[in-house]
Amino acid sequence: MNAKELQRYSPYALLGTPVDISLSTAAIHNHTKPYSDGFASPEAYVDTVLGEYGVDLLIITDHNSLKGSEKAMEYAVHLGYGGDRVMSGVEVTTSDGHVLAIGVDGEIPRDRSAEETNYLIHKKHGLSFVAHPQLRFAKGMRRERIRKVMENPYKNRQFDGLEGLNGSGEAMRNTFLLGTLLFPENSNREALCLWEQDMVERLALIGGMDEHGKRNMVTVLTQYPGHDFREAIKKRQTRVIYLPERLQGKHAFEEAGYMIGAVLKTKYTWYMHHKRIGGD
Repeated sequence: MNAKELQRYSPYALLGTPVDISLSTAAIHNHTKPYSDGFASPEAYVDTVLGEYGVDLLIITDHNSLKGSEKAMEYAVHLGYGGDRVMSGVEVTTSDGHVLAIGVDGEIPRDRSAEETNYLIHKKHGLSFVAHPQLRFAKGMRRERIRKVMENPYKNRQFDGLEGLNGSGEAMRNTFLLGTLLFPENSNREALCLWEQDMVERLALIGGMDEHGKRNMVTVLTQYPGHDFREAIKKRQTRVIYLPERLQGKHAFEEAGYMIGAVLKTKYTWYMHHKRIGGD
């Protein structure tokens, strides 16, 4: 698909979609410190996302660890928000790319195939989402592999949804030369294109902040009717809201800096993991 054809799938097309106050909002795909490659604590996310912005649902998805989301849930309950305002989550490293496991009852082992990972996520009562598809720089799953997974005859080995808009990826692309060098593929456009052309009747569309910084600016939201996120995903009743005005000028550069720092932390963690298990 050439650049002209991709243009209509630009995330900026979502700017015409206003926030619907009759719908619930979720801030999905966030990383914390010290449990992952983020620079803000789980408590800071609760204070900012739930407290300052008034978002209905916070989902922290640290790399291969539920500890961040568990800490956020404990803190939210302590503040009186109730147990339904924070949902468990983890970004699982698979042999095919990153997968978001949301609402799971326990840890999910890493480095399995996408199909096996989905099976384990569903076995632990979770929902499975393709994280930042087409984004090679961050181990995003490729279009062909996603299609292959969705052709599996067993539904519990398929995905439940797809992250069609990744906030950090878009912030990085908007940081002039840096974004052009690191994100030349228009991965968000390709993800939206993949969903609309092939998966609209099979996968729920979500937007992920992929937040690593300290500001937690809530630039990408997922909206859904009622208060049952799981049910909305099953019925594919979600919509994505993009609020780029919260990420302008120096804030975009700041988030880009946090993203680079996060990548370096992730690479170091990967190196130590493979050194420990004797991998390549």
